[in-house]
Amino acid sequence: MIIPRFENSNAVRIINGETMEIKAFILVQTEVGSEREVYSQLGNLNEVEQVYELFGEWDIIIRVKVDSIEQLDGFVSDIVRKTEGVTLTSTTLISR
Repeated sequence: MIIPRFENSNAVRIINGETMEIKAFILVQTEVGSEREVYSQLGNLNEVEQVYELFGEWDIIIRVKVDSIEQLDGFVSDIVRKTEGVTLTSTTLISR
């Protein structure tokens, strides 16, 4: 199911009725002192288009591209959140 407001946006591309691409930002909070190691690990993942180290409440932001919501769910739950040093994440879909 596609949320109507995302149907014609850059967040979700639809070809012949099938979702082909989803882009999202994932904010990442890390254990103190592990920021650079987490940054390096996340930056090497195929789904990650961009990665930035931040100052503030969040330590890292990554922009990802995946083929489905299910793939995004697996990526966040099984890869990002299980990366050593990651303590918290927040995911936001890109609408355009």
